[in-house]
Amino acid sequence: MHAAEKTLAALAADGTVTAADVPAILRHRRVWAGLISALARHPNQVEMAIALLPRLPSHEVEQVVRNWDPDRTRTKGAAPAPPVPQALFDAVLEACLTPLAAYLLHPEPEEGGEAVSAFLKDWSLELGGRAGWAMLARCP
Repeated sequence: MHAAEKTLAALAADGTVTAADVPAILRHRRVWAGLISALARHPNQVEMAIALLPRLPSHEVEQVVRNWDPDRTRTKGAAPAPPVPQALFDAVLEACLTPLAAYLLHPEPEEGGEAVSAFLKDWSLELGGRAGWAMLARCP
C-alpha cells in the first residue's frame, strides 16, 4: 500500500494524476500528506490540496509542508518543484494551530462537561514538539 501511495504521489507531482482523479483515488484509500503535497505542486490544484487537509489525521497535517522537498520526488531531467504555495502553508499552519487556540480559549472543561479531547489532555508546556511551532520555526 505504501508503494502505491508513493507511485500515486509521484504521478501527481509530475501532473499525470490531477485533481480530477482525486475522487477515484479516495474511493480506494484515505488521504495522505504526500498526495496533498504532490497536487499542490501545480498552481491550478492548490485549492483542491487545501480542501483535502481536513481529511488528514491531525498528526499528519504538518507533513504536507515538512516533506516538501523539491528534489525528493524529482526525476532525472525534470524541473525542480516550486516553493510551498503560501496559501497551502497558511492553511496547514492554521490547521496545526487551531487546536492550540481552542485550548488557550478554554483551558478547563466546563463544569459537568465531558473530558477534553486527547489533544488537550496531553497538552503540555513543551511547545517545541508541536506541529504549529515547528512550522513557525521555519519562518524568518
